[in-house]
Amino acid sequence: MSYSWTTFDEVVHHVMHTLQPARILDIGAGQGKYGKMARAAGLEATVITAVECEASLNAGLTAAGYNEVLNITAQQLLDRPADTYDLVIMGDVIEHLKHSDGQDLLEFLNYRCKHLIIITPECMPMSTATFFVGHNSLWTPRAMQWHDLWAHQRCRLMHFYLLRGYLDFDGMPLVDVVASVNAQGFVLKMEEAPFGETAVPCRLTVTDQVISDPIAGDLVNYCIYRPR
Repeated sequence: MSYSWTTFDEVVHHVMHTLQPARILDIGAGQGKYGKMARAAGLEATVITAVECEASLNAGLTAAGYNEVLNITAQQLLDRPADTYDLVIMGDVIEHLKHSDGQDLLEFLNYRCKHLIIITPECMPMSTATFFVGHNSLWTPRAMQWHDLWAHQRCRLMHFYLLRGYLDFDGMPLVDVVASVNAQGFVLKMEEAPFGETAVPCRLTVTDQVISDPIAGDLVNYCIYRPR
């Protein structure tokens, strides 16, 4: 990843600081933006793994604070089913995949992480002779309806998603993480030619589709199969 939008940087930094993940996976790490951010958020003991196809970036990623660099594609993570993470970050990367590959990857990671951050643009054509350099898929909220508990905000062309993964039964509920972010008073900005700069308040909204069933003979309590 050669460029990453800054629109949601303060949000990502705050989410990192709030969740205190012990292990982070940064897919498409590029110049190491999110590794540097994690260290700046005080996560000195956090193990940070980069997925980055360009081996020429390895030294820079190590210098940026990454503990491990995997020179593989995002799809090759499916060959590592035993690996789990507290936080997975896909910043300005999922739009470079085929939608079917991106969907497969998200569902795979949902079983193997506690939280997943996705930052992605829409309506931003980028066609090149190299497939993965261009933009190839669209990830608006309609594309996230497969998931049961997630937060979202749009700032002009940019979308931010925070998905709760299936490994977080004991952590902070997603609604509390979202409330903490929204309480910070962050202002989201994006400059887009020829329309100038947009500035909007950060107000993440939660989509809750968690399935629960009543406990037999109990009119008050419900059995919830997924973490909140």
